[in-house]
Amino acid sequence: NGRPVFIVARKGAASAGLESFPHRIVDLGDIHTASKALREAGCRELVFIGKIGRPRPSELRFGWRNIRYMPRIMKMIMGGGDAGQLHKLAAFTESIGFQVVGVTDVAPELLAPLGILGACQPVEADRRDLAQGWRIADRLGELDIGQGCVVVRGRVLAVEAAEGTDAMLERVAGLGPWDGAGILLKKSSSIQDSRMDLPVVGPRTVELAIRAGLGGIGLEAGKTIIHDLETVTGLADRAGLFISGLAGEGGELSDTAHQQG
Repeated sequence: NGRPVFIVARKGAASAGLESFPHRIVDLGDIHTASKALREAGCRELVFIGKIGRPRPSELRFGWRNIRYMPRIMKMIMGGGDAGQLHKLAAFTESIGFQVVGVTDVAPELLAPLGILGACQPVEADRRDLAQGWRIADRLGELDIGQGCVVVRGRVLAVEAAEGTDAMLERVAGLGPWDGAGILLKKSSSIQDSRMDLPVVGPRTVELAIRAGLGGIGLEAGKTIIHDLETVTGLADRAGLFISGLAGEGGELSDTAHQQG
């Protein structure tokens, strides 16, 4: 959106594209260095990008400058579900002087639109699976379990938990193939902080759905990040896989195609 950015990346997790931006790479747990770099760059707002995992205590590198943060950080990572962890992380971030903002605020163009993305359309059986998957994913979110599930012609094959979407789809592939039947449904959790943990779908997600033999992917419109939309829809179109942005009670499906570019 034209605003200047400064990136703080975790050592060992930064991508090659980072070199194009002003940045600082820090050890996991080095709050002092990270916050100092952000303040020196004039940052007041902070966007969390990528998977926010739950590190093991042995992975943290506090150093003496971070001793005062240790009790809160350890309490954050050792107890509760993901929703509680993210709320605590947001509160901690704001307590040290930074406002947490979400992707919806700074890059809404990355979010899934409502309707069909690409050239392929769901059939009536797919629509029923989408509606069932929406209800299941909604409940998973309420229970702080995960953000996705796989439904094949009314049968729930898998639900996402701590292993993530990729591992779930690999598990589904081992149960199939499903020959173009069934769907992956991704939906945000109603109890998690939407500034920090929206569902994400990218080329890898589509490749694994294709490998599993699924017929399509349903995404919560406006609350699912699509990484590399052009590649995602290209892969799906070539494989005959539909991708649908959903909203409303029961996953109401719009039949209006989303026009790219």
